[in-house]
Amino acid sequence: MFVSPPNHNFLNSTFSNVEKHQRMEKRPTLQIHPEDAAVRGIEEGDELTVYNGRGAIELWAVVTDKMLPGTVISQGLWWEGKGHKQRVNVLTPDRLSDMGNGATFFSATVEVKRRGEAKSNGESVGFK
Repeated sequence: MFVSPPNHNFLNSTFSNVEKHQRMEKRPTLQIHPEDAAVRGIEEGDELTVYNGRGAIELWAVVTDKMLPGTVISQGLWWEGKGHKQRVNVLTPDRLSDMGNGATFFSATVEVKRRGEAKSNGESVGFK
């Protein structure tokens, strides 16, 4: 399950293009549980590709046990540029919920690989 809450120095995507705020956040990251990281051969600081049938983004690994296994977290909505392509909304569905016809922003499932590793069918998942 992929969760993308706001981070401390951006207001959703507002201020994410301001260099001062980018320096405070350092870089777009994905928090991943140690069990999930171990299964995928992921270590702290690895470059990752996070993907599903809707798209893919690049992030850096933060291995932490601050969430349940099977859940990954990327805080903030970074704009593209400066060595990263991070558009978390490309991973989220655009359908409406079955209860109240609300947004389904937090109902995305993803897979995570170290950047450049192949999918099971041999296709590269990294950005060119």
